[in-house]
Amino acid sequence: MFGKVSRRWVWGIASAMLLTATSASFAATIPVAGEPLWVSANNSAGVSFDYTGTVSSSDTISFVVWGEAFLQSDPKAFGTNAAGIIKLDGGNPNEAGGSFKLNPGTDNALGSLLLEVDGMDKQVFLSDATDGLGSAGAPKKLEFSGTLGSIFGSFNPITDPTFTFVVADEPGQYSDNSGGYKILSPVPVPAAAWQSLAGLLAVGLFAARKSVAHFFSGGSR
Repeated sequence: MFGKVSRRWVWGIASAMLLTATSASFAATIPVAGEPLWVSANNSAGVSFDYTGTVSSSDTISFVVWGEAFLQSDPKAFGTNAAGIIKLDGGNPNEAGGSFKLNPGTDNALGSLLLEVDGMDKQVFLSDATDGLGSAGAPKKLEFSGTLGSIFGSFNPITDPTFTFVVADEPGQYSDNSGGYKILSPVPVPAAAWQSLAGLLAVGLFAARKSVAHFFSGGSR
């Protein structure tokens, strides 16, 4: 009995590992069409691309963002990165040095990069220490790789959506902005590499199953 239960337990773990390793193949990866995209800080409409097909919260998207959005252009000031982290150098006696969120307590930091899909809009990068909050400088290059659900939360599947990137600002305040963000796709891992990894893992788990079964059946004696 111990051998049967143990074999089932071991094979259950092995099956779960294989399922975890291959489950990503069932979720779509959303390509950033037309990249590199330029998201101007003075354009309230942002820049868009269309996706043909159905997307869900488990689908993934990856991109690299580089640049700085200035919320005042004459003189140029209040430059933020894509997380809405503003850097003041402390050169003005009325300003403290360091990096901080310009409008704390709000959903979307001014100057941050927003992603809009079918009426939903959310700030992509969190305004936290990882993206420069409270540090001596806010990084101009940020990278996102994750599910749509990690940005928007769970949502019903959407067919043929339009994806829009826009710099966050208050209505009517875009005209004096300058700068913006360039959006690029990261260097992808070839699909063949993931397929090879899944295949090797499957072979290894099958071999492990046979070895465990042999051991519990008394073959090791």
